[in-house]
Amino acid sequence: MLLIQNTPWGMSWNAAEDGPRKLRREQSATLPPDQMRAIGDKVGAVMQGQGFAFVYSQYQMYDASMAGWSASPAHDRLMGDINSAPFLDLVREVTGRPSSNGPMPRRLSTRRTSSCPGIRTSRMKKAGWSPMC
Repeated sequence: MLLIQNTPWGMSWNAAEDGPRKLRREQSATLPPDQMRAIGDKVGAVMQGQGFAFVYSQYQMYDASMAGWSASPAHDRLMGDINSAPFLDLVREVTGRPSSNGPMPRRLSTRRTSSCPGIRTSRMKKAGWSPMC
């Protein structure tokens, strides 16, 4: 419920050379409609061509925690949990990466298959998680 109902989601987008950009909720909420349309038009044009583009909701949890503009103490606790040794050990085991330095996989796929190639799921299952690959 914390992330779904109590997080001030902002907006992030990229449209080829225009981006990536991140706006906090209060910044994106003040964008005039014509500016929102312009962003959508740029992203749409790039998506129809050969460039890289995206638009999604985002909350800069780490930045908020470090800079003191976090949405709540619960968000700060979640940030601490995500960066705790036990959780990072689990991430290392599941991903097969010995270090958390450097890029981690962006996300697990949300489509279900019978196996998750390249991802060690035994620890996830022991922790009570159902891998979604």
